[in-house]
Amino acid sequence: MKHRILRLLALTMSILLLCGCDPFYGKRPTDYKNSKWVCQDPNIMFTVNEKKELYWELNGAATRYDLALGMGTNFRIHDDETGRDLMKGQSTYSAEKMTVDITMDLLFDGKYEGKRIVFHRVE
Repeated sequence: MKHRILRLLALTMSILLLCGCDPFYGKRPTDYKNSKWVCQDPNIMFTVNEKKELYWELNGAATRYDLALGMGTNFRIHDDETGRDLMKGQSTYSAEKMTVDITMDLLFDGKYEGKRIVFHRVE
């Protein structure tokens, strides 16, 4: 009985540790303080400040939509007012580039759905 309890405790601890791990921590653009990332097509730019807060522009203008780089490789642009996702995709990261394969695009009327967009780190 004592061994079962210890095994159950060890299993529970392992599950908690694995669920709390993010293999992409330290690799996303938001993990690079004071950085600027630019995508030429579509015209999207975002900066990450000293506190790792993200600010972004669409077609050269600040926008009210939320740009989120979620757990793992999730990329999404969300309209908090309507509660709708406007663009979603899966991304890959490096220190100088973020590539996003767009799976859903309502922001540009489907123009980028099924396509790849690339952000380059310029600062």
